[in-house]
Amino acid sequence: MGALSSLWNRTKLYKWSDLSSWSRASVCLVCGDLDADMHGVCDACLADFPIRAEAKLRRTITAVDVAFATYRYEFPIINLVRRTKFHRDLGALTALQTCFAEAFTHHLKGIDFLVPVPLSSRRFLDRGFNQAGELARGLGKASGKPVRYDVVKRLGGGAPQSLLGAAARRENIKGVFQTTTSVLGKRIALVDDVITTGATCSALAEVLRAAGAARIVCLAVAATPHRQVDGKASLD
Repeated sequence: MGALSSLWNRTKLYKWSDLSSWSRASVCLVCGDLDADMHGVCDACLADFPIRAEAKLRRTITAVDVAFATYRYEFPIINLVRRTKFHRDLGALTALQTCFAEAFTHHLKGIDFLVPVPLSSRRFLDRGFNQAGELARGLGKASGKPVRYDVVKRLGGGAPQSLLGAAARRENIKGVFQTTTSVLGKRIALVDDVITTGATCSALAEVLRAAGAARIVCLAVAATPHRQVDGKASLD
């Protein structure tokens, strides 16, 4: 199982689920109209996507230099993410992949390579793909930046982060990631689908820092509102 798990981080295993060859239906994934474009959604629904006024997040994520997200985690992005993660909807994943690549293709100056947040072995088997890996692969293809699946591995699963609060998320993700090679002096872009508390990106960034990374940025499709101590959402 250990040898097989290491292979899951390699490009070869992703070829069977190559989204570039996925047949996009003409039915809009959001409203069901028969005029979806290359995003898998119609122009009207695409215009209603909750684009963030500023992609750069104002929140601080430990060990991360800066984080960016394209959308607010609201309808219909939340629906597309859930359909991808919990219903293996490759059409929804393709839509997210296309929007993600368009948003960040021209914002990778100075980045050496992309690193998607790895899934546990069990979740990879259950889902059949790693959504962060597919987002990174689409962005890598569009930008020309290499995607590295081999620099970090996930040692365990733990409870799904989506079921936990902020403190529990940080505890749940401790010690989960391990680097497999030096990244001394490298400038890395981490790729994930949604940034909530930032606990996952932080845990991954910390081990990359320990392995010598010089700069780490996080790129995500969407981000939830940043909650302040008083419980009020910030403008982030």
